[in-house]
Amino acid sequence: MMKEEFLEKLQHELSSELDPNKVQENIRYYAQYIQEEINKGKTESEVLEMLGDPWVLSKTIIDAQDGTDEEVVYEAQRYEYRNREQELNDNPKTKVFMVSRWRVILTLLGVLLLIFAVLSLITGLIGLLLPVIIPILIVVLIIRLIQK
Repeated sequence: MMKEEFLEKLQHELSSELDPNKVQENIRYYAQYIQEEINKGKTESEVLEMLGDPWVLSKTIIDAQDGTDEEVVYEAQRYEYRNREQELNDNPKTKVFMVSRWRVILTLLGVLLLIFAVLSLITGLIGLLLPVIIPILIVVLIIRLIQK
């Protein structure tokens, strides 16, 4: 997708919900932003990839106007994630295992819980057996000393 196509799609999506002045203000802003990033050395496709889908961006802009942007940003991220996953699956040479952040956190917590349980079991057994083992060791030590 090229800059002009991106801006046209964004304008189309914004024009259904915002007044024309706000639409033009946002289009000017993103046109200027894209140009600034290109001037900094990024390619046009890199900048457009960073901005993401024009539909997602437009929904975020529209909902920011009425104060409901937090929910839409979450929904937009899910939409973008699904599209990226589909794009990767469409390419037979690409095999990607996408793991959600929550799954990684829960796995780490599970491993830590397992380590804690094993350590607790070991220290518990030592605590139970220590009062029995110490007198036995003392008796064995005394018997060896007497035998010498």
